[in-house]
Amino acid sequence: MDISRVDLNLLPVFEALHETQSVTRAAHRLGLSQSAMSAALARLRAVLDDPLFVRGARQMLPTPRAREIAVPVRELLERMRREIFAGGGFDPAATEREFAFCLTDVGAVVFLPRLIAELRRAAPRARLRSEQLRAAELERALEEGVVDLALGSYPDLPGGVFQQRLYERSYVCICRADHPAVGNRLTLTTYLELEHAVVRSPVRLQEAIDRALGRRAARRRIALSVSHYLALPYLIERTDFIATVPSEIAEVFRRRAAIRILPSPVRVPDVTLRQHWHKRYHHDAANRWLRGLVERVFSEPAH
Repeated sequence: MDISRVDLNLLPVFEALHETQSVTRAAHRLGLSQSAMSAALARLRAVLDDPLFVRGARQMLPTPRAREIAVPVRELLERMRREIFAGGGFDPAATEREFAFCLTDVGAVVFLPRLIAELRRAAPRARLRSEQLRAAELERALEEGVVDLALGSYPDLPGGVFQQRLYERSYVCICRADHPAVGNRLTLTTYLELEHAVVRSPVRLQEAIDRALGRRAARRRIALSVSHYLALPYLIERTDFIATVPSEIAEVFRRRAAIRILPSPVRVPDVTLRQHWHKRYHHDAANRWLRGLVERVFSEPAH
């Protein structure tokens, strides 16, 4: 038998006939007319080459062939209803899966502690993994499910990746607590005279600062360029460099090093922090749950 030619709608017909032992009652259960049910029974008989149900004194009686296949048909239908048509439920309290996030080094400091705390509460058996990927690698990682969500600012991700706004990030300046050249406020003149430590990152903050200064025909004195933020507080604490950094990471730095936070004399646009996921997983129950958790926790920045 070529199963691709079999109408799977005949399986519920068989189930209803076997359980009700009546063409009329089976038709009513399935919302069919009696003539449509009789036609479906005729097709079943042709497919299986067996009468399946014969008329008795009070009801339709199953043949030996019908009794033989009744249990497999019921189990198949139950599994289809449970595993295919039940909507793909997800139980965070029971899951043991690993959730993977793509985070920058700033994201790891800002997002991870709160993510861990919330996941421990809502999904205590789940595990968490953090990745740091370039934009060219990130799209494929999201598509293949290697990464569930990317949190932060990733302006180069293509249209196949969905996104949701979390909050706006502003920028401040940091310097060592006893910096001899910085008073109660950081003026633009002092900002331009001092040497800067800068972080080159996908957010392109440095480009935004340089464009803002370029409109004033001014330039910074960049003495040090690094690829990540985590070394900055210890460098700033021990030098006369200043740096322009995200406000939330500046607060973390101040708790760990003898630094000061000052408003930046150069106004650069705030950056929108978002969560990103691939369209392939847009309707996935686990991914939907995870996105909801992230939205609840990070719709506003921590204070």
